[in-house]
Amino acid sequence: MLAQSSANAAILAQADQTNGAGWFNGNDAVVLRKGAQIIDVIGQIGFNPGTEWGTGLVSTADNTLRRKLSVTKGDANGTDVFDPSIEWEGFAIDTFDGLGAHGGGDIAPSVTTTVPAAGATGVGVGSNITVTFSEPVNVSPNWYGIACASGPRTATVSGGPSTFTLDPSADFASGESCSVTIVAANVTDQDTQDPPDAMAANFTWSFATAQSFSCTDPKTPIHEVQGSGLASPMVGATVTVQGVVAGAYQATGGFGGFYLEEAQPDWDADPATSEGVFVFTTTPTVNPGDLVRVTGQVTEFSNLTEITSVTQAAICSTGNALAPATVTLPVGSARCASLRIVVSTRRPPSPRRERRRSHSKTRTSDAPSCSTTATTSRTSTRRSTRPADCQRRTRFARVTRRRASRASSTTGSTLTACSQSVRCRSPRRIRAQPHQIPSAGTHASHPSMSSTTSTATASAAASPHREARRRAPSSIGRRRRRSARSSRSPRTSQV
Repeated sequence: MLAQSSANAAILAQADQTNGAGWFNGNDAVVLRKGAQIIDVIGQIGFNPGTEWGTGLVSTADNTLRRKLSVTKGDANGTDVFDPSIEWEGFAIDTFDGLGAHGGGDIAPSVTTTVPAAGATGVGVGSNITVTFSEPVNVSPNWYGIACASGPRTATVSGGPSTFTLDPSADFASGESCSVTIVAANVTDQDTQDPPDAMAANFTWSFATAQSFSCTDPKTPIHEVQGSGLASPMVGATVTVQGVVAGAYQATGGFGGFYLEEAQPDWDADPATSEGVFVFTTTPTVNPGDLVRVTGQVTEFSNLTEITSVTQAAICSTGNALAPATVTLPVGSARCASLRIVVSTRRPPSPRRERRRSHSKTRTSDAPSCSTTATTSRTSTRRSTRPADCQRRTRFARVTRRRASRASSTTGSTLTACSQSVRCRSPRRIRAQPHQIPSAGTHASHPSMSSTTSTATASAAASPHREARRRAPSSIGRRRRRSARSSRSPRTSQV
């Protein structure tokens, strides 16, 4: 602000620069320049209007002129005709209110920017708060307030005079909403153009903190996501699930995701719900046995429940064992979806089957919707003249060491069906029968399931010739009778 050095005291109080010369009498053009650049002109350069430009109060002699609010920049053309009524308003002499300010007076300080911004979400629980004002200000105690769902916060204040930082004394809680209020009466500008001095009104904004993503935080059980119906009851909802990876198919050409199985302690007792779900994401890269936590949206894809639009995912631990679920067939697909299960089936017993030996086989299915290890038990009869899985023994045929050695080498290291006595009714048919100890004269021992060699001792009955004639073919009977003549003692064959 420029002023004549002998001007009114109110004018001099606002002046930034004074001059003692008499440089304006109402009909002189006044030019405001910055270097060679003209910023504003009052009057017309090189033209004498006589006494003044304008008439009445809106004239350049013995009046107060104030720029209209609609005018936002100066008149840089000093050679055009000057009419003060176009851009100026006229007041009586020595009208000083609003001196030095465009718009009729000082402008109150205000908040221009905040961090976090109004309505921000996902704000870190340890974040600070930053407030920037429109001009340098002075703040007095209690000029701010921080209110959160977990309780109010105090803060350490730093910075100024235009930008201040609030460092809360305690971190915010996970997933809560907080609001900050700047108290208008306790924030004033530092200039001397008053009024106004303080903010016109309180300023309040709010934000929300991020939901914590810790593996120990609460989660949604997978069986609640799956539900007991054909579709999930939570379609469209954003959930956080956690489980062990049962199968990973993230590589190129795969399914673009992985299967999660709920940890067994968190399973429910409802057979209509599944404890597994497919997660459609390729990051992070996971492996079977990883404990993974995922936040995403529940969707139905090809009648299968999935977690898609994943926003957060983390590997909590590795090398976790999968707990297979044992179910009875037939079973609906919903229960086995994305689970590793063991299925056991057995045919109803019958007298005929009970006399046969039982054995088990294990098969593994890598179906993408159900990682399954199925164990089935069944009863079967093997027919062979030389069984490969068990030492052939008969009271009517000579057992040689060469044949026993060949059967033993074929067996390998496992004789799973040799815990029962084998009795051959003919050289071409063998049936596995429950182990029985004859009442007299005969005893047989066989290896357990872990044995690789066996010793079998067979003693003939008291009347071998009659037994041979009744049960053996004639040719074998003749050989047996010739042998009996040569030795009346019971025959013992050692393998």
